[in-house]
Parts: sequence; C-alpha cells; structure tokens
Amino acid sequence: MRLSAGLLHTAHDILQIVYDNPMSQHDISSLLGKSWVASSDEALNLAMRCGWIEVGKQSSFTVSKRGEKIRIQSEYQTRLRSQLEDFIERYKPPWSKLLPSGRTQTLMCLNEDVFQCFKEAELTNKPPNMGIVTWWDRLASRARGQRDALLLEVGRSGEKLSIQFETNRVGVAPKWQSIESNAEGYDVLSIVSNSDKTRLSIEVKASLQSVGQASFYLSRNEWKHALSAANHCIHLWAQVDKQPQMAILHKTDILPHIPKNLGDGEWTSSAIPFSTFEKMFMNSMD
Repeated sequence: MRLSAGLLHTAHDILQIVYDNPMSQHDISSLLGKSWVASSDEALNLAMRCGWIEVGKQSSFTVSKRGEKIRIQSEYQTRLRSQLEDFIERYKPPWSKLLPSGRTQTLMCLNEDVFQCFKEAELTNKPPNMGIVTWWDRLASRARGQRDALLLEVGRSGEKLSIQFETNRVGVAPKWQSIESNAEGYDVLSIVSNSDKTRLSIEVKASLQSVGQASFYLSRNEWKHALSAANHCIHLWAQVDKQPQMAILHKTDILPHIPKNLGDGEWTSSAIPFSTFEKMFMNSMD
C-alpha cells in the first residue's frame, strides 16, 4: 500500500461517516464511488487492516475502540501520529527497520509521500519537543523488539541445524543448552565422537546473509568459556533460510581476531566477518 497524508485523511473521514451511521457491507461499498482526497477503496482497506473499523452485530461496520481514539483527536498532528504508529505496527514497511538507527537515518530513506506524512505530523520538527522525542523513542523501541525477535528466530534456526549436524555426526542427539540457560557461554552440548564421550561444547552463530555479507558477535563470556573448555568449537551458519553453509571453528582460528584490553578498558563483544573464514565453509550436507 502506498502511504500518503491524503490516504490517512480519507481513512479518518470514513471513520467519521461510519461512526455517524454504522453501515452494512453494501452501504460501505456505496461510499467508494464518491470523490475523496485519496482512493476510498485503499483508505477503507487501511482502516480495516489497522483495526479502526470492525464488523459488529448483523454484519454491520462500526468504529472500533482504537478507531474511536483516532476519530476524536482534535489536533491533526496528534491524529496523524496515531495513524502512522498503527500503520507501522500493522504493515511493517521496510523503512521501519531503520527506526532504531534514529530519526535522521529513517527520514533520509522515506519516499516523498511518506516523508510528507511525517512532516504534517510535525515529527520532522527541529529541535524536537518531548512529545516528538517520545514518539520516535517508542517506535524505535518497538522496532528493536521486532529485530531482536528476528535475531532470536535466526539463532534458533542455526542451533537446530547444529543439533541435526551433531546427531548425524556422532549418532546421539546433543543437549540444547541455550534453551535451558544462556549464561553458560555455549549453545549446544555434544560429545567429541561416537567412540569418545568427552563433552564438546558448541557456540552457534547464524545469519540469513551469505558468507560474504554476514558477521557474528562473540561476547567476552563466550570467549572465556572457549578458552577454559577442554573441547569447544563454534559453528557458523550462513543463509540458514535458503541453502545453509557451515564452518566449524576452533579457538586457534578465532584467537588472531580477538581484541586486547588496553588501559582501563575491557572489551565486551567483538564483531568478526564470516568471510574471514570463507575457505572453511561447506554445504551443510557435506
């Protein structure tokens, strides 16, 4: 859906009409032939998908509680902010992923129509007042939550691949440690081989990106465990949602890329590109 200020305005007009006279589907359809600022068909679809209009008794369309909060807002800018917030939550447009990066980065990537929505909502004002700051912070926090949820899902996909790999390798299903606790410094607990039952701890790093594009973060706690464990390795998984490629790293492979503490500073996390170990990658079925 192509978002515009006119579309949001038309959706609000439809809310007011439905509030004044709850309508059947046939009555709603009759609205679509009228002249509006923007496409009434798209505006009605927007209102329904965002939950501003709902189907009530006898299949009649009525304004929902959320729609009523938007309808009664007297200030145009406040209403647009509420509509934008609902649109982002429902449609999750690609540019919403930039919200955690800040206002400037987000606004730079908007097309003219979407930018106009933010401008008319006074979300581009400089300097921003606390109401504007609060709006951006709330949306950024929500986007971070969605991003973190995606990262967790990708991580779990990599861990499942490692569990299957280890099961095939040694004939015994390993323990999925990260499900029980994420404080141990590793994700999967396997054994060295089918003839050697010594513990082998495995840290799993996964990405949707290719080997040439992906990076992983190694925490200080994960590295401390790697150094202290008698048997430990890291599984890197690239393209977990397509054709997974895997690399198995040992502490000697990682050591040259670990930062050093200087002065009173102490490193807590290190970012390392997958491509550093490009020659070690293999197809997951190899």
